[in-house]
Amino acid sequence: MIDFSRPAAAVLALSIVAFAFGGFFLLGDVDFGGCTVTGGSRRMRWIQDLSCSPHLLGRGWRELIVFLWLWSWPLLFLSAFLALRRAGQRS
Repeated sequence: MIDFSRPAAAVLALSIVAFAFGGFFLLGDVDFGGCTVTGGSRRMRWIQDLSCSPHLLGRGWRELIVFLWLWSWPLLFLSAFLALRRAGQRS
C-alpha cells in the first residue's frame, strides 16, 4: 500500500471528488445525438450512456472529455477489483 502524507492525501481526495462532480456536470451538458437514452434505473441509464458514448466522438472537446470520463469508471472498478483480488491472494 502506498503511504501518503496528510497534505498529499487531502489533495488526492479533493481531486477524486472534483473528477466525479466535474464529470457529472459535463455529462448534463452533452448531446448524445441520435442515441435515445430513456428512463430507468441508475445502473441501466449508466449502461445506456456507455453504449451511446461513441456518438460523442468527433464533436468537440467537451464531448471527448465526457467520453473519457464515462469509460474511466469501468476501468477504475476493474483495476480496483484486480488489485484487491491480488492482495487477497498474497495474504
